[in-house]
Amino acid sequence: MSEDGDICPICKSSRYLNPDMKFLVNPQCYHKMCESCVDRLFAYGPVTCPHNGCEKILRKNKFKTQIFEDVAVEKEVDIRQRVMSVMNKREDEFDTLNDYNAYLEKIEDSIFTLLNGTADEKEALTKEIEVYEKEHKAEIIANNKLRDEEDKYEQQKEDWMKEQRKANYLMAVEEQRAAQEDKEAAKRELVHQLATSNKDASSIEQNVQKTALKRSSARTVNFQPMPTSRYFEKVKKESQKPETPFTPFNGDRQIPELFEVQDHYDDKVIEPLAHDIQHQAGGFTLKAAYARILQQAFIGLGVDVQAELLAEQGGDNNGGAEVPIKTEETSIKLEEPSIQVKVESTL
Repeated sequence: MSEDGDICPICKSSRYLNPDMKFLVNPQCYHKMCESCVDRLFAYGPVTCPHNGCEKILRKNKFKTQIFEDVAVEKEVDIRQRVMSVMNKREDEFDTLNDYNAYLEKIEDSIFTLLNGTADEKEALTKEIEVYEKEHKAEIIANNKLRDEEDKYEQQKEDWMKEQRKANYLMAVEEQRAAQEDKEAAKRELVHQLATSNKDASSIEQNVQKTALKRSSARTVNFQPMPTSRYFEKVKKESQKPETPFTPFNGDRQIPELFEVQDHYDDKVIEPLAHDIQHQAGGFTLKAAYARILQQAFIGLGVDVQAELLAEQGGDNNGGAEVPIKTEETSIKLEEPSIQVKVESTL
């Protein structure tokens, strides 16, 4: 915290003289004060906030430790937790992804209103949330319980993965130590046999290497990494049609291309770059540059966003049938250099 943040605004105590001093805030007004002031002022029940101009009635049991230095961030986090603990529907409760996204947007709008709205807007929204909480209490409790179970599952999975990584590391260290010992033992064995045996040196060396290879293979089998527990493998959902963001450019791909790249163009800007060593080192080619320029020029020609939207939503109105889009071919001819282009324009 800053130097001013280390001083209690009520009793003027400083962390310099009291390093163990803790600051607390109350979600009613988020005015901070030290723990000693809270114990002293609120020991006998609710009291008005001691900060000048604040008329909020505060209770001792509502004070909490300030986590973030910026009180605005502290307030936003608390409001977000409060709203999302009530508006906690899951994606599988909605018929379409658009409905779920609209629900998430409503949550963000509610948080923004509680942070930056007028007093009347905040009061109206708070009452609306309270009414919603009463009407959907059982559903909210069930979703919160399910979320807690998922959090517990993720924590258990993370702990398991940590243990697995630690065990694999220890096994790798042990394998490395055993490999070093086998290597030294093979050297000693080779020296011993060369000194005591009458066999050829090359055959002795081959026998020692074979023995060392067998030991290495056996050690590799013994030091297999721990497999991932099947308990933590998530059940794969049934294959569904992948959800992709809508794009008016047919998936950002136009097939077939609406242009044909020529071998040469009269371009005084790009052509000299083909002889530049720095550009050549990066793989620069004239044809690739021309293709990029033409693609940028022709991208989107013949696209009708409204028609694609109707085709995208055709499943709701036409039983899944695609909406046909009529097109006509138009020939465009450029004078120098000559380029024959087919443009599919949507009617």
